[in-house]
Amino acid sequence: MIVSESRAFLCGFFTSDRRYGKRLSQDCLPAGWNEAVCTREETDEMKDFYYSDFIDFISGCGDSNGIQVFRRSRMTGLTIQVNGHEYSFEAGDLHLYIFPFNIVVFSIKTVHRNVQFSDLTAALGTLRNICYYNPDTLGGFTDAVIHPICEVYECLRGPYSTTSRVSYDGTVTTGYPFLMENGNKFKLFHILATDEYPSGADELDRRLFEAGTLTREGSYNGDDFMSSSKEYFGSTIQSSKISIFNNWTALALFDTFTILSGSTKEYLITNWETDYFGKIYLYCLFRKFYLFRLNTLFRKKGSNLHNLKDEFIQFEREYCFPKISYNFLPCGMMSHMDDAFDIVRDKSEMQHMLLQENQRREEAADKRMNNLLFFMTCLTIFSAVWDLGCLLDSMYPFEISIGSTMIGFRIVTTVLLLITVLFALVNRFRKG
Repeated sequence: MIVSESRAFLCGFFTSDRRYGKRLSQDCLPAGWNEAVCTREETDEMKDFYYSDFIDFISGCGDSNGIQVFRRSRMTGLTIQVNGHEYSFEAGDLHLYIFPFNIVVFSIKTVHRNVQFSDLTAALGTLRNICYYNPDTLGGFTDAVIHPICEVYECLRGPYSTTSRVSYDGTVTTGYPFLMENGNKFKLFHILATDEYPSGADELDRRLFEAGTLTREGSYNGDDFMSSSKEYFGSTIQSSKISIFNNWTALALFDTFTILSGSTKEYLITNWETDYFGKIYLYCLFRKFYLFRLNTLFRKKGSNLHNLKDEFIQFEREYCFPKISYNFLPCGMMSHMDDAFDIVRDKSEMQHMLLQENQRREEAADKRMNNLLFFMTCLTIFSAVWDLGCLLDSMYPFEISIGSTMIGFRIVTTVLLLITVLFALVNRFRKG
């Protein structure tokens, strides 16, 4: 199958250590990065379709709690080795998204035109695999795309070091794992348009599955060890496929989100890019990345759990929008993306850990209070015994009646203790 046009967005994230306040100055970034600011007219138009709070947040045009977007536009024609031959595409349109809580997300736009389906999936699979970049075949890509991102990382996070590993074919590769804080591959948002859009439902499901899993064309019907099982294929299509219109369908997976369409108008592809990717997918990525980091910190010894709890409450109150649009389709797309990222489960696990932490704190507070009450009780008993002993000593001086004041106090203490123990035993026997 020939893919007439493909727009693929490779996404990664890291945590910034730079304390830049609520807004990042453009001077803090390397040369070539410019802040992208929406106009008031653009945001007003978006608010006709999306909730106002969501647009203020995702466009960065609201208060200081919104995101910031920086762009480095420099599309470059590149050539890499794929399936034993040269493969050409365009890359280099970079975006940087500064989210709350020092979450930094970046995207790399690549454009592929009139390419074979299997070559496209192989190329994207290679570009996603940031731990195994072959400098001989991907040197142009790393120079044009990866190194500018590394410069941003160095400005916002600090020095970095690449890895050197031997791939399965014995090639020495260079890795950039620090560019993906919660994984070893870039996340991928992928739009494919083809004039050979499958007419049959079964064939369409196979092509969609192969595009979403970045496997070669026809691999579903293969019998090699990399072919997927029918059970996995069936369950994936059933749970993750989005099918609403006749001219396009989508597949929401943990690592990739894929839209496969037939001959499509340019405005529709642009809408998928600006809305489904530029708003909804990035919003879901932010929540996924943040929850991953928060869960990790919460389990880490030495973390300030009280601050993390307050931060999570702020995250839920200010940045978790139950609905984002007045229309059904954006809300449906976000729901599928949330399911693919397991965001609901991540939040549930975080809430469960917070509940356990609250119970632990309450139990510790109860224990401290019980210890204090026990100490006060002992002090009260000691004071009562002492007062009673003094009273008896004044009435019947122990020095005269017994021959020793100390022995008299000991007798009083022993008798009172025996009476207390006897009372406790009788009371326990009655309850039992």
